[in-house]
Amino acid sequence: AGQEIYKDKLAVGEIHKRIQACYFPYHQALRHLIDEGLKRFGVLYLVDCHSMPSSLRGQGLKGGRPDIILGNRYGTSCDSNHFARAHRCLTAFGYDVGQNAPYAGGFITAHYGNPEKNVHSLQIEINRNLYMNQQSVAPSEGFETLQKNIGYFIAEFTRSDSSLLSA
Repeated sequence: AGQEIYKDKLAVGEIHKRIQACYFPYHQALRHLIDEGLKRFGVLYLVDCHSMPSSLRGQGLKGGRPDIILGNRYGTSCDSNHFARAHRCLTAFGYDVGQNAPYAGGFITAHYGNPEKNVHSLQIEINRNLYMNQQSVAPSEGFETLQKNIGYFIAEFTRSDSSLLSA
C-alpha cells in the first residue's frame, strides 16, 4: 500500500542470509514436490494463495475490490478450462470473483506454471474483509465460512478432475 514494511533498510549481509536460509530452500522443496507430484499423478495443480487488503490508498476501484481474484498470468500458467472451473466453483459460493486484475499472478505462478507440461499454477487473492478485521487483525464472523468454502473448493476441484489423474 505504498508503506515501508521495515523501519530501516536491511543490511546486505542480512539480505544474503535470508536468501540462503529461506528463499533457496523453499524453492528447492517446492520444485521437489512438483516433480514428485508429476511423477505420481501426471498432472499437478499449484495453488498460490494470498490475502489482499480490501482497498489500497489511491486505488479507486468502482464498487470496491472483488471478494476473490484468480490469476493465471493471462492464460500462461493454468489452462483456461481449469481456470474457468475454479471461477465457476468460487462464484457458486456467492463470491464476486475477478480475473487477472489487479493480480495476475507473481513469481510462483509465472515460474512454475506450465500447462503444456501438466503443471497448472493458479494464484488466488482473497479479500481480507471476508475473514478478518483489518485493524485488529482478528478473525471476523466470516472466517469459518470462508475456511469451509475453501475446503469445499479444493475437494470439488480435485474430485471433478479425477479423470485427468487416471489419464
